[in-house]
Amino acid sequence: MSGKDSRFKAIETDPRFKLPKKKSIRGNVDSRFKSALENDKRFSKKATIDKYGRKIEAKDTMEELQKYYNFEDEEKDSDSNSDETSVYVDAEQEPTEASSG
Repeated sequence: MSGKDSRFKAIETDPRFKLPKKKSIRGNVDSRFKSALENDKRFSKKATIDKYGRKIEAKDTMEELQKYYNFEDEEKDSDSNSDETSVYVDAEQEPTEASSG
């Protein structure tokens, strides 16, 4: 038997069978909820032993949450709300300032 079967050739290119990217799996957390996740005691509780009674190493809760969520920065939000934005037309030209309306 050969390594690749021609009957299953369509699976390689069919988007239904492609795994999602890690970037698209992670959810976005708004700045309103970021402060709650950082300061709220309910999100910082961790067990010191595993289900078998062995002691486990304490890990930072925020590091664990960053595996599953994208935290938006306030800097990113303030830049998008500014009146002036930089527009790059060509790599050889200098950036020009464009003002809205």
